[in-house]
Amino acid sequence: MKSNQKKILLSLLILLAIFHPLSLDMYTPAFPLMQKSLGASIDELQLSVSAFIGGLFIFQFIYGIATEHFGRKRTLITGLLIYVFFSFFISLIKTPEYLVYLRVLQAAGAGVGATLSISLVADFFDKNDIAAIRATIATGVSVALFFSPIIGGWIAEYVNWRAIFILQCLLGFLALMLSLSLLKKDKDRLYSFKQLCRFFPEIIANKTYLSFAIPISLQTAGMYSFITVASSIYILHYHVKIIHFGWFYAVAILGYMTGNILLKKLKVRYADISIFKIGITVSIISSFFILLFSLFDFSYSYYGITIAMSFYMLSSGLVFPSGTSIAIQKYLNVTGIASSVLVSMKMLIAMLITGILGFIGSKNPEIFGVSIFMISLLSWVSHSFFRKL
Repeated sequence: MKSNQKKILLSLLILLAIFHPLSLDMYTPAFPLMQKSLGASIDELQLSVSAFIGGLFIFQFIYGIATEHFGRKRTLITGLLIYVFFSFFISLIKTPEYLVYLRVLQAAGAGVGATLSISLVADFFDKNDIAAIRATIATGVSVALFFSPIIGGWIAEYVNWRAIFILQCLLGFLALMLSLSLLKKDKDRLYSFKQLCRFFPEIIANKTYLSFAIPISLQTAGMYSFITVASSIYILHYHVKIIHFGWFYAVAILGYMTGNILLKKLKVRYADISIFKIGITVSIISSFFILLFSLFDFSYSYYGITIAMSFYMLSSGLVFPSGTSIAIQKYLNVTGIASSVLVSMKMLIAMLITGILGFIGSKNPEIFGVSIFMISLLSWVSHSFFRKL
């Protein structure tokens, strides 16, 4: 593949990687407007977030097997068609009854991006460049995380919430066109279903894999907890205006972007394992300050929560690429399976924690503060535990 084609491919990989954060973050500022338009409760809307995460969890296993059995291109095209169709379908609904189910089906399409954006890196780029390419993709994801709530807030305020899902539909169509033009015809299948199923227990039993996969999953759960409750905490608890909410959210997400950029600098001097440990340490310190600001609740404590959350996101920008590179290093021959297990684990833990958080107190900053601090501690404990086994 030529240099120009690789640049376009990298753009496609970034686009694929941002589907699930875009699908989660862009519509949360529109929750109050969706409540009025659909007659939905805030609990129903937050359940749609957990439903999307649950859909990602379920379909990662399917895509992991499909991409190694049927090939990358056919699997990717199928997933993108599903994403385009159901993104458009959500924009048409009039009542909240089907929102949760449609979000699961939208996640069925978005999930292909999460798996293939990891697998295709190993297929098309040199082994020595994989970590740097993943950091570049992660930077693209952080840009999407930064701007999506701002764009979503603007669209909701000046157009309507339905236009948010139409935009997601158009982005899916763009990815579909790029995939059709860039990816070659799939080769004959490399593994049978029986062979592929044997890799799952091997990966799940690998202690090195788990020592990174579980902390990454917990760190992801912390991020998604913030995504799930941020609009309720800022808009309903602290009475931040919808149009201003995106900026507070974006400042927190800016930390993730900074972490990705910092990782590239640290890679020159430090190994992935060292960067990973730095990230986990920063997450514990920052989540402790989130806990303090949430417990000592005063009029402007959300500024402190925002700044501390940006450092938590910075730690995630260090942990995700470095931990992922180490976790799947042994399984480069079946990156589709290894990446699907990792993403499924992330989605399962995130779904459980965000579901519990939404159930016990979605707009309560104290509960969020305690949750994210416990998540950070568990990340360090799980990493240490499996490394010592």
